[in-house]
Parts: sequence; C-alpha cells; structure tokens
Amino acid sequence: MTTIRHLLLISTLPSVISTLHILFYILLLGKSHIDFTDSLIDSLVENGHTVDLIIARMNSHVTTNGSSKASRIYSYGFQEESPWSKTPHLLDPFQPRVRTWMEHEHYMGVATDLCEIGLGDPGLHSFLVDQKYDIGIATEYDYCGLALMKYYSIPSTVSVSSLAVLDQQSINAGMPNSAAVTQAIFETEDLTTWFGKLKNLINWTHINWIVHPYCREVQFKSIRKFFGSNFELSNLVESIDVQFVNSNELIYLPRVGTPKMKYIGGINLKKSIKKLEKSIEEVIGDVKEGIVVFCFGTQVPSNLFPFEVRKSFAAAFRQFPEFTFVWKYELQDGDEQLFQNTTNLKFLKWLPQTDLLNDHRTKAFISHVGLNSYLESSYAGIPILAIPLFADQPHNANSGQSIGTTYVLDKTDLTTENIVRGLKAVLYDPSYLQNAKRISKMLHERPNPPKSIFVEWVEYAARNPLLHRNLNLPSQKMTVIQYYCIDILAGCLVFVAFVVFVVWKMLKLVLGRISRRESVKKLEKIQ
Repeated sequence: MTTIRHLLLISTLPSVISTLHILFYILLLGKSHIDFTDSLIDSLVENGHTVDLIIARMNSHVTTNGSSKASRIYSYGFQEESPWSKTPHLLDPFQPRVRTWMEHEHYMGVATDLCEIGLGDPGLHSFLVDQKYDIGIATEYDYCGLALMKYYSIPSTVSVSSLAVLDQQSINAGMPNSAAVTQAIFETEDLTTWFGKLKNLINWTHINWIVHPYCREVQFKSIRKFFGSNFELSNLVESIDVQFVNSNELIYLPRVGTPKMKYIGGINLKKSIKKLEKSIEEVIGDVKEGIVVFCFGTQVPSNLFPFEVRKSFAAAFRQFPEFTFVWKYELQDGDEQLFQNTTNLKFLKWLPQTDLLNDHRTKAFISHVGLNSYLESSYAGIPILAIPLFADQPHNANSGQSIGTTYVLDKTDLTTENIVRGLKAVLYDPSYLQNAKRISKMLHERPNPPKSIFVEWVEYAARNPLLHRNLNLPSQKMTVIQYYCIDILAGCLVFVAFVVFVVWKMLKLVLGRISRRESVKKLEKIQ
C-alpha cells in the first residue's frame, strides 16, 4: 500500500511543479477586450495554472469583471465617468473622423490619469505585495501594467493585445514599418497610389517622431512619481519576452514581423451550438433564400444610428424580399412607421452572432468589422458587407477586401443605392462566397491552434526568463535614423559634398592660374 501511495505521489509531481502563478493586467477599453481576456485566462486555468486579474477600467461603461476562472480579481477606475467614454468617435460613430496631430494626447492623458489612480491605490498594492508570481501578462496599450510587474520583480513578462499589431507594439519590438508596404493600424491609406504612400509616410513620421516619444515620456514621468526617479524604465518594453496579438496571418495584410510575436486570432471564438433557440427561430420565421445577419457589436447602441441611415437600410432591404434580414437593434421612437413596409426585417435586442453566422441559411453579414466579428465571420465562411466606424475597423475592412471576402461601404455615404450595390455584391457575386469558404477552410486546417500557441509559449517564457534576449530584433535599440541608415547616407552626402567642394576649389585655382598666365602673355604681346 505504501509503495502505491509513493507511486501516486510521484505521478502528481510534474503537474504540481509545472503549475504557474500568473498575474494578468488589462487596460479595459471595451466589452470585447474583457471577453478576449476571459478566453486567455480560462485557457491557462484549464491547463492547471492559477491566475490573478487586475482590471484598469478606462471605459467606465464596461462594468463587468468578465466571466473568467481567475482566482482573484482587483478592479480600479475613475470615481466619475471616464473621460474616455466621452471620446467623439464613441458618442457619434457615424460622423466623419476629424484627424488632428495631437489626438494621441487625449488617449494618453486618460490612460496616465488612470495609471496614477492605480499606482496610488493601497488596495492594489495589498493585492500584490505578498504574492510570488512566475510570469506576468499585460496589455500593451500603455506602460502601467508592465511597470507594475517590474516593480514587483516578476521574472518574466509577456504582452497581449485584443487587436491586430498596434503601431506602438511594432515600434517597441523594432519591427520595420516601411511606409511603402505597411499601413498604420488607425490610419488606413491606399498604398497602391503615390499620394497614398506619401500620406502613409507622413503618418509613420508622425507616429515615430511625435506620438511614440510623447506617450513614453508622459507615462514614464508619471510612473516615476510613484516608484522613484531612479526606477529603471529604459528597457521596460525591450524585456517583454513574447507578444501575443489577436490576429491571424491568413486574413490580414502581410507584414514583416518579429520572432517573439505570436498570432492567436480566434482563440476566443465560441463554439456554435448549430441550432438556434426556439425563441430566436420564432422571431426569424420562414426563410426563403437565406438570412443576412446585421450586427454592430456592443459599442454602437441603437440610438446612435442616424435617422437617414436607418431609412436607407429599410429601403435597401425591401429590394431583397427573398432574404430575411436579422438586425441586432432596439426600436426607437418613430421606427414603427419607418420599418412598417420592410416585412423581411426582424429585430433582436440580443443576437446569437456565432450561432447565426454558422447557420447554413446565413448568406451574408453586415458588420462594423470589429476584430471579433471579422474573425467569427472569416471562420464561418460568410461574406461581409463592411461599414467600418472607428479604431481598427477600417484596417480590418481593408484586410477583408484584400482577400476577397469583404465589400466595404463608407459610413458617411450610406445611401440606399450604395447599400443595395454592396448587398448585390456579397449575395450574388459568387467570388465573395468562394473566397470566404476558402479562407474558412484554411483557418480551420491551420497547424497549431491559437490556444496551444498561447498556453505553450506562456509556459515556455515562464520556464525561461530573459527569453527576450534571444528573440529581440537588433533594430529594437535603433532610432529611425539608424535603422534606415539615414546617418550613413548623410555621411556619404557630406563626403561627396566635401569632395565636390575640394575638386571645385582645385579647378578654380588651376583655372585661375591658367587665366592669369594667358593674361600675362597677352600683355607681353601688346608691349
């Protein structure tokens, strides 16, 4: 009996030894961000690890702590409504974006104020002080979480992003961002034209020389107010061991990367139940040719849809009586009359998006192309009629357009004619469906599923602190001038200019002497 007990004890040792105690920090910007975090934490817990979660609540409209299996959760935020919740693109998403050179100051100002609230919170430090973490995971939307982990001497840190590759991430990682081939994620330009490349060059110059240095300087200064002026921050981002992004190489515009960046797009996609609930079926009713799903996520409430936009959609849908349109929408005052003749339009206050996209009757998806929606539709093999509103959505729409699964409409020009043109494309042009099914097949057959990539690399980084020393690009420590050899070219130009100057001076001297000799000879002849 004793021998059996010993064998049982020995058999459990590997799992005990490999159990990690993990700290997860998220700067919460939207509901989709906490959903993404839930899936990451659950993946780790299901593999035997324990996770503590810190939520820095930048978007005060998102009040949930999520539904993850985290052991402990600590949340902090603004006492009043967050200034971020009043950002113009959230208040009126259908208005044209007004671009300014200094708009990054608002974002970083709110993030830094929130960081100071957290670092000055005794409850947060009590939450951390007696813990011994093996690895820390932080969002890379600012530097607060990474600084907190460095202060508490967590031996290894990795970063996560619920978006695709952020400009800040790419700069921190030393990734090449050639204006000829790489779009800034929030500044989409047409790189097939000379003028588009010029604007993209201006964008990246602005990001590299103004936005990125400003954000580092402002938040580093704030962090040192709490951790001391000697607190070392120069290698804060360089010491990130692995960077995880909610993206997938198959559905995004290709770009040059870094060996420490891992793509885990699709990790938080829910499994479809393959059958809609009875109450949903009753609302949808009889379906003729197919279903078109219409959903703009959680950050665009129904009251923000302008009347003219609603009117255009209603008129457009009436031109496709053979299709049933299912819209996540709460009726507003006056809508009954507006939609009374659109009999093929059904409304749901809550829409089971995953199940509907995987329903065999669904033929197209009208979406703002938030990243989760873009990933879900791509996995389901459904063509997209994209109406990007803000943030990374235009970038997602361009990516879908580039692989032939997405037709893009301008949010400021949603006329009935334009909507009808887009619907005809995704419903009747077979290339959209063919491309969508091809991409879906590739995504499902892709080696190394996202969950395995995430869990295994977190475990590997925890077992091998200082992993970044082997994975960092040499360009990470270079300035833009050094990376693009501008200093070398400048030196060459100076040298060429010097040689030209010396040659010119010598020629001038020689020609001057020749001229003087000729003058002397002429004088001698005259005399």
